Amino acid sequence: MPNDSDDRVPGGERVALRRLALTGVVGPILSVLVFTVAGALRPGYSPVHQAISALGNGAGGRLVDAVAVAMGAGLVVFAVVFATLLRPVLGRGVRRFAAVCIVLDGLGVATAGVFTDAPATTALHTAGASLGAISTLVAFAVIGVALRRDARWRRWGGYSLAAAVVALALVAAEYALLMPRSPLHALHVGGLLERADFVWHYAWYVAFGYRLFRGPVDAAGRVEPISSEHA
Repeated sequence: MPNDSDDRVPGGERVALRRLALTGVVGPILSVLVFTVAGALRPGYSPVHQAISALGNGAGGRLVDAVAVAMGAGLVVFAVVFATLLRPVLGRGVRRFAAVCIVLDGLGVATAGVFTDAPATTALHTAGASLGAISTLVAFAVIGVALRRDARWRRWGGYSLAAAVVALALVAAEYALLMPRSPLHALHVGGLLERADFVWHYAWYVAFGYRLFRGPVDAAGRVEPISSEHA
């Protein structure tokens, strides 16, 4: 039965992995900062009704796209870290499934960064973004159910399940508001919903990345300091 101890991972490797868990924290935060500043600096751009993807074209677009690609690469690294550090908590099948879903999210984000929503590449851009959204919605739910079985991770399991439910609602609302043929498109608030979805979606990575960086807890709920693992 899995337990909240990562003794099967050598100490030195465990330290490195815990630090690499911050790839799930830095990428999303940096991405939000960049597209927020880029939107504020672009004349005529409205974050309320225009999509984030619109910032990938034109002035400053290369920076927005580069950050998306870097974030995608970071998520691929995070997938390995997540699957390894949660080895004592999650079964092999769940860990592999979660890792594949997170990798797909990373590849989807990177694809959306490489192929912008310009007319010539918009299909690939949308496919990449959709791949990431769908894969992680499923992963959040599966991980949530599995974590609920471990007493020390039960609250995290509940959070992961809640993240899946809310993200599903946000994705549905976002697509309904951003699609030009949708009757709701006339409300012109699709950009706002997309940002809410992005922040909520990637807050999961920030939360879990920081939790894994902090390390395992003992029966009393005390966190093992990272310095103790160098020995």
